[in-house]
Amino acid sequence: MLFDFFIASKVFFLLLIRETLVKAIEIPQNDSVKISIINLLSNLLCKVYNIIKKDGVTKVTLERKIMNDLNELFKNFTLLKTIPFHSLSENRNAGNSIKKTVYNQGEIIHFDGDICTYIDIIISGKVVVERIDDSGNLMTITEFYPDDVLGGNLIFSKNPHYPMMVSAKTDVSLISLSKGLVFEFCATNTDFLKVYLEYISDHATLLGDKIKHYVNRSIRESLIAFLKNEYKLQKSSTIQLNTSKKAIADRIGVQRTSLSRELQKMKKEGLLIFDKDSITIINMDMLM
Repeated sequence: MLFDFFIASKVFFLLLIRETLVKAIEIPQNDSVKISIINLLSNLLCKVYNIIKKDGVTKVTLERKIMNDLNELFKNFTLLKTIPFHSLSENRNAGNSIKKTVYNQGEIIHFDGDICTYIDIIISGKVVVERIDDSGNLMTITEFYPDDVLGGNLIFSKNPHYPMMVSAKTDVSLISLSKGLVFEFCATNTDFLKVYLEYISDHATLLGDKIKHYVNRSIRESLIAFLKNEYKLQKSSTIQLNTSKKAIADRIGVQRTSLSRELQKMKKEGLLIFDKDSITIINMDMLM
């Protein structure tokens, strides 16, 4: 739109100069003065025309570069790479069906209750879904990483409101596709539809399991659920902690001091041992 404005203003200036040139030719002046005026306006006319021509080429070149950059970017992401380049180009020209958004660390991406009108594909960074429990503790329900999709299970719901707060744990870049565009791709692109349905099905189950594990449970129950999940992932009774105990406490929705007290209790009971880097499960029965 900005390019269009600049070009339109220069075209108007071009027409104004042309009209002045025509009038100058009609002026009853001596030949030398008339020729000087005509030469001046003619030169100015040519310069403005060349600027307009250059701007038009610049606009086309820039648009082509944007589309090529998007096409290359899309090739790296499971859902986006199912979108053909020609379809991407057509829909970008149609308006705000596709947009890129950047959030700084700590910024809220979606508030609890926001209406879902786009699906967001994470291009870079880490996104968390959080809730505040009855005690006022901020509880991390789940985390999303590059290639994950936000809002995929909400956008076609009769109640398309985010049930929890979604925020940027780090600096985050998103590519967003509008509801209408997602519907069009689902209706016309079987590859897109297959990947989209697989993703929302798998992650709806995963998110449901995580909520079941962490909501309305005691600290010990939440901690055991965490250890059980990590045991399945790491396939070892010694759970390597790839994050801080503060982050684990946030994830299960308790204070760090409460987590430390519970770990000490479980250690005294002979259930586990731990250090700053790992937790070793001694009594495997507690995972049953």
